[in-house]
Amino acid sequence: MGLTIDSSNAFYDGPAGHTISAGVFGLLRWNIREKRIEMRPNLTPDSTGRCYVTFGGSGSSAQTHKKCVQNLLRFVRDYGVLEQWQADNIHEINRDLWGAAIRLWGLPVWSEEGDFVWREEGDFGYK
Repeated sequence: MGLTIDSSNAFYDGPAGHTISAGVFGLLRWNIREKRIEMRPNLTPDSTGRCYVTFGGSGSSAQTHKKCVQNLLRFVRDYGVLEQWQADNIHEINRDLWGAAIRLWGLPVWSEEGDFVWREEGDFGYK
């Protein structure tokens, strides 16, 4: 068992030779320096799709905050593993960071760039 990373993909060789490609999962990370959460639904090198939750951004309001919460949960559901998000208490860590970010920088706004497209219901591929 091990983690192998190369320029094109990452994968995990699990028990009994099962391989789970990281290409089917997205990346979510906090970028404190930029005051935002950065999300990539597709980790292939040629993908330009990104979405962001930026705290204290121009035009932030209670409505943009609600949209950010809904979209973050949708991103985790569509491009991650919701059960892992909950079982590993990642959701609690995220909630604490989220609250601190609002206190420090203000309410968040949502933005998307590049070839980012939400998955359609039941679509497990990339567009």
